Amino acid sequence: AAELLPRGPREEGPPILIAARGPRMLRLTAEHADAWNAAWFGRPARYLQRRDELLAVCDEVGRDPDTLAFTAGVRITDPATGPDGQLDPDAAMDLRSISAITEGLAEWSEVGVDHLVCSLEPGTRQSLDRLIEAVGALRSH
Repeated sequence: AAELLPRGPREEGPPILIAARGPRMLRLTAEHADAWNAAWFGRPARYLQRRDELLAVCDEVGRDPDTLAFTAGVRITDPATGPDGQLDPDAAMDLRSISAITEGLAEWSEVGVDHLVCSLEPGTRQSLDRLIEAVGALRSH
């Protein structure tokens, strides 16, 4: 039997994660957050533009960006469920291809994202199984 032993509250309080993209919120993130989130993407190109904006603000306020966790929300979608059956790779990864999901997840790791929030569309067991398979393939490399 497992025994649950919660550590209790952190002395410095709970970590603060801020989802931000505008100048005011990026400044608040640089000044106060433990983590930053940007969403919703497929591949990292648009995320990197936003991250660079945050890095510039960190520089302005004297924040070491290495003290900030970076998180992103990604869409993993079956294009057949969309209105026109097309997929913009900057907006979503293709759920139909395990290799496309694996490659997309690897790109996020390569650009230094600490945590990903994955939105599966459609949100079915089959979609989740495909994500699990892609993550397994990524971790086995």
